[in-house]
Parts: sequence; structure tokens; C-alpha cells
Amino acid sequence: MLTVIVFTVISVFFIYIWQWRRRLCRPFRSIPGPAGLPLVGNSHQFLGKTSTDIFHLLTELEQQYGSVFKVDVASAFWLFYMAPEDVERIMTGPEFNCKSDDYDMLLEWLGTGLLISNGNKWFTHRKALTPAFHFKILDNFVQVFDEKSTVLARKFLSHSG
Repeated sequence: MLTVIVFTVISVFFIYIWQWRRRLCRPFRSIPGPAGLPLVGNSHQFLGKTSTDIFHLLTELEQQYGSVFKVDVASAFWLFYMAPEDVERIMTGPEFNCKSDDYDMLLEWLGTGLLISNGNKWFTHRKALTPAFHFKILDNFVQVFDEKSTVLARKFLSHSG
């Protein structure tokens, strides 16, 4: 009797996961990418790899699937855009700077400033701050950066044992 109950619970769990993964996959069906294993997707291809190995794997996937491809990583899909034009559009367009839900916990503390905002508000704030970080202005602070980073490194070393 206990065996039947355990088998039923495990079966229901796997059916639930299978249905959830099918709903997750639906929007990404048209995007090419390697087929993943059930439950783990393509995670096994990245485990235990160095960053160099992962880079080589991604360049191989680009050669196989083109400049835009997906990788199924357990509970999410990672989309890779390898063409410089696509990356430029994503990096510069305000419509692509939506933050993940992880930023929500900072909202109460920081408000909707440059770090948390997106869209036109983010673009306006960024445009206002960009001149303050021009290389010629930052050159004046190189000596200060050097001194303070040395102090910080010494503090780290003193606490490391």
C-alpha cells in the first residue's frame, strides 16, 4: 500500500513538472537551440566546465544554430545573441533594459532611480549621469582610486589571516 502511495506521489510530481516545462517551452519553440534532457535541459553541458570551455561551447552552438539561439537550463531558457548588431540594439535600447524580479527587494530601499528603473525613466537618468563618468573627468581621480584601493586591499589582507 505504501509503495502505491509513493509511486502515485512521484508520478503526480513528474507529471506536474512535465506540464510546467511544456508551458515554459512554448514561447521559445521557434528559437533554435540544442535539445535538452528532461528536467535539467542543457545544464549537464555546462557543469564542471571552465569559462574557456563554456566560451568554446557557445561558439560551437553559434556555428550550429546561428547568431540567436536558446539554451535550456533547468527552470529557464537563456537566449544568446551573438551578432554585434543585436547586442548593440539590446544594450542601447531602453525597451530592453527591464530588470529581473531580483531587483524588487531593493525597490523600497533605493526607490526607482537609475539602478532599478527601466524604459524612458532609466534612459533619462542615464543620459543625465553619463557626462559625470567621462574618461577625462575620471582621469582626475585615478590617484584617489589607487590610494583607496590599496587601503581596501590591506584591510582585506589583514582580515584574511
